Amino acid sequence: MKTIFSTALVALFLFCGTWLHAEVINRIAAVVNGEVITTHQVDKKITELSPKVQEESWEQRQVLRKQALGVLIEETLIEQKVKELKIEVKEEELDAAQRDVERSNNLTSEQLVAALAQQGMSYEGFRDNLRKQLIRLRLLRQDILKNLRITDREINEYFRVHIDDYRKPPTLRLATIAISNAAGSDPQEAAGRLETVRQRLAAGEDFSAVADSLATTPGISGSDLGNVNLDDLNPAYADAIRGLDEGTASEVIEVPGGARLFYVLEKSPGEIRKLSEVRPEIERKLSEQKTEEEFKNWAAEIRKKARVEVLL
Repeated sequence: MKTIFSTALVALFLFCGTWLHAEVINRIAAVVNGEVITTHQVDKKITELSPKVQEESWEQRQVLRKQALGVLIEETLIEQKVKELKIEVKEEELDAAQRDVERSNNLTSEQLVAALAQQGMSYEGFRDNLRKQLIRLRLLRQDILKNLRITDREINEYFRVHIDDYRKPPTLRLATIAISNAAGSDPQEAAGRLETVRQRLAAGEDFSAVADSLATTPGISGSDLGNVNLDDLNPAYADAIRGLDEGTASEVIEVPGGARLFYVLEKSPGEIRKLSEVRPEIERKLSEQKTEEEFKNWAAEIRKKARVEVLL
């Protein structure tokens, strides 16, 4: 199952050698505007994010250590700003957000707890991370994104550059030839016979001529399927057909009781969706991009102004 929760603020984790010792000395890792980050906090973060961190090489652990400490410093700065702005999340708001997570993943509360356990995350840790996400969202809205705007020009330019992303699937007119296994025959026999047919098509023989030549052969059938949407087909069939050019045949596909192949009789490029139709989607993407950019700039700015002492 896909990861139930991921926070944009925490992308990496660190390793501290004393974490493996039977007796761990709690030391100061960093001081941020007078607020201490301890090695115990670092160790807890390691446990939450990756219990397998000790399997990394020593060099990689050192890289992760520095990167993750930067994340913890950023989190501390954000928490300080949240306190300054008196941003809070009530329990009922947290409950509502949890229900949204459950609904989007089609889970009950009990299933959510079980899924979190499988991922090595406690329910309390999930709630804490969810609270941080909600606080970050409010912080973004209240202090960072007050003047965020997406212009028509930006939307039009994005649509122009990414035009192929908004092209509908091509229209395909398909035909198929299927061969059934004879009673008591080798299951591979049908696939072998159909491979011979595929090679004839690959050599340039006309599909209609090939189909006509097989019309009286027992156990072989062919048909024109008309215009087909790949999304409506069996995934195995769709995968075999996707990417084929007009006038080409798919590989032979073994099916229960025999084998079949598909042939693309006609292929028309998909139409471009109207800008008015995709505008909300583009606006959302641009908003997400700008939000991330603004947040990074904001975080960098408060880091510059902060008094940060790294002691690790």
